[in-house]
Amino acid sequence: MKHFIMTVIASLAIASCCGPGNKEGITVHLCGDSTCAPKDMSKGSPERGWGMVFPHFFDDGVKIVNHARNGRSTKSFRTLGHWDRMMAGLRSGDFVFLQFGHNDSKQDDTLRYAPAYGAYSDNLKRFIDEVRAKGATPVLLTPVSRRWFKDGVLDENCHTDYIPAMKAVAAEKEVALLDIYADTRDWLKGLGDEASKPFFMQLAPGECECYPEGRNDNTHTVYAGALQVASFVVERIRQTPELREISRHIVKYRAHHE
Repeated sequence: MKHFIMTVIASLAIASCCGPGNKEGITVHLCGDSTCAPKDMSKGSPERGWGMVFPHFFDDGVKIVNHARNGRSTKSFRTLGHWDRMMAGLRSGDFVFLQFGHNDSKQDDTLRYAPAYGAYSDNLKRFIDEVRAKGATPVLLTPVSRRWFKDGVLDENCHTDYIPAMKAVAAEKEVALLDIYADTRDWLKGLGDEASKPFFMQLAPGECECYPEGRNDNTHTVYAGALQVASFVVERIRQTPELREISRHIVKYRAHHE
């Protein structure tokens, strides 16, 4: 009887640490640029980064922390202190999603410019090594496609060498890669020039208080566009064996009040 009681006690102890009752959950840190970042919604701005709607695809077992900021590259994300702040809260077992490329290509900006097969690749590798050193898992995401149409044809080279450079880093470092560029490119091509406009910051003069003269922005999304991009990220997670721990917590998108 004594042996039986001790066995039951041991089993309960294991269950309390490792079973469904574990309250720690999974934390996913988003590091990236304005296509993912939180937005200032004052004055009725309709702009949304996909990271703002991403949490609503998961149950309470996943916590999303959005560190992405407007205008950041792999270079400026570190030099402006965002990386150190993310690392300070990073725990063993967490996941870090890295999506950069939009701003690394800006050659006239010394704060942000990082050549694809130079500093950009090196910065990604350094991010990966530092995340792994803390027992966390890095994940690379190719940048969202820009909505660049000319004569009805989408420019499929909007990110030049940054897509293959990231893929080369993923292969070298054996890191999971979510090809969001391919998904958003195919989505935009399927929609075409006119039908894709409502998903982006295409505002007529007087339509929004924050942009009285209107806006012709083919990079940043409104809510519907952010939701579509986030859904691509979620589907890629489903398809990636290394992210099975996260995919278990995917739920039907839960609409929410903004």
